[in-house]
Amino acid sequence: MSMWWRNIIDPVLVSGKTNPRINKGIGMRGKKVILTKVTRPRLQLTYPRTELFDLLDELSATPLIMVNGLPGSGKTTLMSSYIETRNTTCLWYQVDRDDQDLSTFFYYLGIAALRSNPYNKAALPRVSPERVFKVASLAKEYFQKLYQCLEAPFMIVLDQYHELPADAALHDVIAEACVVLPPGGRIVLISNSDCQVNVPRLRTQRTVATLGCEELQLSPGEVKEIAALHGVRLPSEQAARQLQAKVDGRAAGLVHELNREFLPQ
Repeated sequence: MSMWWRNIIDPVLVSGKTNPRINKGIGMRGKKVILTKVTRPRLQLTYPRTELFDLLDELSATPLIMVNGLPGSGKTTLMSSYIETRNTTCLWYQVDRDDQDLSTFFYYLGIAALRSNPYNKAALPRVSPERVFKVASLAKEYFQKLYQCLEAPFMIVLDQYHELPADAALHDVIAEACVVLPPGGRIVLISNSDCQVNVPRLRTQRTVATLGCEELQLSPGEVKEIAALHGVRLPSEQAARQLQAKVDGRAAGLVHELNREFLPQ
């Protein structure tokens, strides 16, 4: 277990003032803070997938949304553009294997909360080694305090969630976070595969929704409109269907194909 817990409260909002150590990029025991880990991607030339936006709107009362799809299917772009379009309060978190250490996870989540609302005076709980092993009670208290820092409606998005192994303690943390989620809050897990979060209690309450490969696949109409966004006019609906089939309906594959076949190098 990492001993970074000694500094874990350092970046977290305690007095309502921004900690200058974050501005200098200094974090746990002098280690460099990776702010991209808690920064939502800003994307250019993004096609608004209005049908999926509407579906996400319909899931506004669903605490946990799993966005599972193959690499390049547009999962991150979908959620980032939805948040931008709907102007939703968001904590964006880039998961990696270091988050198997819960002290790392709570440390960066504290930074995300501070960056989202630097003037909120709600203090997040101190995380000690003893508390890390009491996952349920720690997660419940931490997230109840965290939610007080966020203005509803809000989303907490955990991207690259597939980076966690199946036995990671963070799955149990997320399950507890969903249980105490207030109205107007949603947690989104973006993954290249089925998420391993332990949510049997949530499933029985019908409070989990999944957007999978079928929903994420681009339609021929979307292919045609994305091509136009990139300055390519497809001659027919048939051409759009052929291009959709060629890239297997994946957004990244479509952009690559447009650049390779239609745009000057």
